[in-house]
Amino acid sequence: MKKNIFIIFIILLVFTSLSAQKQYYAGINALSLYTFTNNNYSGVAASIFTNAEMGLSLNAGKFLTENGVLEGRLSISKPNQISFCPQIHFGYNSFLLKHFKVSELNFYTGGFLKYWDYYNTKTKTHFHNIVPYFTIGYMWTMKNNIFMDLRLNQTLYAFSWSSLEHSEGGSEWFLSPMKELTPILPMFSFNVGYRF
Repeated sequence: MKKNIFIIFIILLVFTSLSAQKQYYAGINALSLYTFTNNNYSGVAASIFTNAEMGLSLNAGKFLTENGVLEGRLSISKPNQISFCPQIHFGYNSFLLKHFKVSELNFYTGGFLKYWDYYNTKTKTHFHNIVPYFTIGYMWTMKNNIFMDLRLNQTLYAFSWSSLEHSEGGSEWFLSPMKELTPILPMFSFNVGYRF
């Protein structure tokens, strides 16, 4: 019994310490959640304003310093009746103005690597993609530890391959996922969550 009380005490002490430092956060891409619950969304508009994270999109991060955060993102969507598209993003954002003591504002910039698998459930074919992209954004943290984060995401390059037999992978500049619309197309995301 004493051992269990001691373990609970240590866990509470660690949690209290982490909560006081607000080193971690977890949240959702708020607009992608709308596409998850509403099947009548416009594909192009939804892609542009959700960073192509249509469906359930979660994010979590750890502040390594006051001025830099490591972040991971997971998105799971079903874009149509025959497709399934999981995505994993991993990257780093730096609050440069704070780092150089120019300003206390929470503007940041960073770099990410995104992997997604566009899986055709009828043909059992996987289309794999790895895309580096950079971010520019601003994070608001309220007094109750709730945060809001508005972010611009610009893809740079794409490495792609598929599970089709006799197919070869390839790579090219990937500045717009909708080249027929515009040669350069940044995407946006609006994240909300809790810092602890």
